[in-house]
Amino acid sequence: MNMNPTLFFTCGLPGSGKSLLASRVVKHLGGVYVSRDATRGWFGSYEVRKESHVVEICKNTVQAHLANSRDVVYDSAGVDAQSRMRVLWWAKELYARNTVSKEVDVVCLYTPVSLEESIARRPRTVKEEDIILMNNKLVVPTEAEGFRIVTVGYAQQPDLFELLKVKA
Repeated sequence: MNMNPTLFFTCGLPGSGKSLLASRVVKHLGGVYVSRDATRGWFGSYEVRKESHVVEICKNTVQAHLANSRDVVYDSAGVDAQSRMRVLWWAKELYARNTVSKEVDVVCLYTPVSLEESIARRPRTVKEEDIILMNNKLVVPTEAEGFRIVTVGYAQQPDLFELLKVKA
């Protein structure tokens, strides 16, 4: 069992391939898959007032698995720096509380796609106006935010071990 778990999280617009990439990482590297969309689905339909509960459930799930030295792939949009910082702090909080012996490695899996491609490939459950709002909030992630970034295009079939260079 790996004593220094890794938290991978996705960043990109709907239809950019985040869930596909997340499932590939889990398949190739193991770990636990946590989906914000699936967690949201437990509440039936999307309601802004329930979103804080969805985030809290995801946080607790991610932290529980990291505390047990399990790698986690958190599938979420992460389009703005504030949401990405929240995920980074989930990992840092474990170290600060001495729940893990080393800091958790945090890797952002960025899946860039144009607004037009996102709208064309969007899941039926996502409204076009919501994608436009997300696109307006989108800030391309940078390593200055405190994590490593791996950029993967939609059509790429990367060798994940080489691309991620995290686990040996």
